[in-house]
Amino acid sequence: MGRHSATPSSGRHTSTGPGGRLLAAVLAVAVAVLLVGGAIWVLGDRGNSKDATGGGNATGGSGSEGCEQQPVRVATTAEMAPVINDLTKGTIRDDGCTSYVVTVNTPTEVTDSIRTQDKQRPAVWIPDSTVWTKDPGLADVTVGPTVATSPSMIAVPASLASPATTGAQPWKSITTSMPFLMDRPEASSPTTLAVTAASRTLGTDQRAKEALTSTILEMSHADTSGGALFDQASAVKTKARAFPSSEQAIAAYNRDNPQSKLSALVPKEGTAMLRYPFVRIKDAPGSTPEAVDSLQKLLTSDDAKVSLRNNGFRIAESESGPSLPGEPNPMPQTIADPSDAEVTQLLDLWGKAALDSRQLVVIDVSGSMQGRTKGGDTRIQLARDAGKIGLATIPRTTEMGLWTFSTLLAGQKDYKEQVPIRRLDTKVGSSDQFATLTKAMNDLPGQTRGDTGLFDTTLAAYQAAVTSYNPNRVNSVVIITDGANDDPAGGISQEALIASLKRIKNPDRPVSIMMIGLGTEPKQSELQPIVSAVGGEVFQAQNPEDVKQIFLKAIQSRQASS
Repeated sequence: MGRHSATPSSGRHTSTGPGGRLLAAVLAVAVAVLLVGGAIWVLGDRGNSKDATGGGNATGGSGSEGCEQQPVRVATTAEMAPVINDLTKGTIRDDGCTSYVVTVNTPTEVTDSIRTQDKQRPAVWIPDSTVWTKDPGLADVTVGPTVATSPSMIAVPASLASPATTGAQPWKSITTSMPFLMDRPEASSPTTLAVTAASRTLGTDQRAKEALTSTILEMSHADTSGGALFDQASAVKTKARAFPSSEQAIAAYNRDNPQSKLSALVPKEGTAMLRYPFVRIKDAPGSTPEAVDSLQKLLTSDDAKVSLRNNGFRIAESESGPSLPGEPNPMPQTIADPSDAEVTQLLDLWGKAALDSRQLVVIDVSGSMQGRTKGGDTRIQLARDAGKIGLATIPRTTEMGLWTFSTLLAGQKDYKEQVPIRRLDTKVGSSDQFATLTKAMNDLPGQTRGDTGLFDTTLAAYQAAVTSYNPNRVNSVVIITDGANDDPAGGISQEALIASLKRIKNPDRPVSIMMIGLGTEPKQSELQPIVSAVGGEVFQAQNPEDVKQIFLKAIQSRQASS
């Protein structure tokens, strides 16, 4: 299998929401329909592709209806399609039919069509990066000459542009200097090149890596298509967002929008390069070697080079490109493309982040939670802050509820439901679920009493989560506590708890448990066997920032419900 089938899709690109911070770290299933002279070109079950001619007829001629031979299908990017369209519009065959039809497709739409031997797969593919041609699942492609190039860079709206946010800046500064948007990596080579380069450069910098995962989490749930990115480019400072793009795309935008020009920001450590190779697809229906040869000759001709440069592309990587505000001269060195493993890791992380969650958060309010942490705050204050950090980290499409526990908190029960599970954006009275949970967490410091009925509460919470399981989400129970089970009234033993959890566990309703121990008292040796019974992880937290790292790490490591 190729890299693009590793992570399941979940309709994750339908929700909207602005902003986030870039680099603060699968595929969407869509239907690609192209009308070619009355015929429908469908690449599997994918979508959003379109005929570069803007209509139902094939490029430059009378279409394919009534023609003895179908035109050669050429798949490429939105910025390259008009150039190829203009160059090929006069190539009419002797029978009066067009020779080529140009379509706009994402890399994953094309690779999926090749891998599945789709009957309507293209004969020629001109992506914007050789990254996509390295997919190990592609055995039927031949990469030919590079038609054009363009440096990848960050597009900075005018309202955000300053000496500190344009020119050449280090990745560490770029990740924290301003708000960002980014398109899905499987649909955007600039996103893929930017995120992998940043991740590689930042290495073990914990703050920057947190920023990376945070932004991927937010962007995976936002409307960040290429059109949406440029639509907000002229916004005021509080709403504008920088985004990964290319020199060619920024120049094209600036040409059409002289009053709100974008500035260029490039990483000081090195610039990634978009390369547009001529890729042949073996045995594609309707194509002939002669027609493909003729197209390659046309797209590498002197006339083509003039047209490409006029549209903001470079031919050789070393030549000068269009002049952009803020673009450094000379440019930093060109860096190598990401490896297939790096691209696969990014797509996998994005896919995991895009999966919506259903969480039951259970917080310890026993009397010992008034004890102090190393930072000076009480443990209940740390638990409150931990819950609020988790709440702020996750998207508003998340389903979340809140329980508290100690001993005999609600009659004979050690636990009590404070807020039922609902989507964070669900209206609750005059407010919403997010605000309701925030208030409930703010009230926690005044509720501490009793002992720690951890085992009975864990069993009840897990049972409730399995019973109310949502098959369209990643389901989990998050338990925040400061110590071991301490229930003078008796309650269930650890052995009985583990046996009960294993009995309740349902492979058709997978629910994980994440236990966060506050301070140094919670012993992993006691908590880990509980978590291991059903799947999950145990973490220790000394301060609120530890909790943020825990939530982001949990997103990186979580698995999809099946």
